[in-house]
Amino acid sequence: MKFPDVEGDMTSETSSAVTEAATEKGRVFYTGVNIVGVCSKCGNEVYCSKGSTCCGFDEFPCPRQGCDGCIENPDNVIFFNCSFQVEYDRKEGGKYTGTKWTTKKTVPSGEYMYYEDNEKVNFFTYRTLEFHTS
Repeated sequence: MKFPDVEGDMTSETSSAVTEAATEKGRVFYTGVNIVGVCSKCGNEVYCSKGSTCCGFDEFPCPRQGCDGCIENPDNVIFFNCSFQVEYDRKEGGKYTGTKWTTKKTVPSGEYMYYEDNEKVNFFTYRTLEFHTS
């Protein structure tokens, strides 16, 4: 599975109140892990809330009312109202690294965090990708 560098830079932004429009668009995130990606059926970018633990290989159902599609290829992850670490095993230089853990990070109160999305982001092939929150 291709995913951004989990050891890479992260960005945080201030969260805002949930609106009806955001709920209809499937763009509401909740405490813990929220997978970001495009739904294979409706074609919209949505956020799939997974709670406290999530495997990057789980199924990510579209949260939009009446849509039974899924996020096929996650693009990013949003962490909200939690501390988190990522357990991973990825391919570097043609070989898998073995299981590693990122440093534990805490999302500032009233904000959310996600991996920076720019042209300098490295994508890796992961064999293991687990998001853990507390």
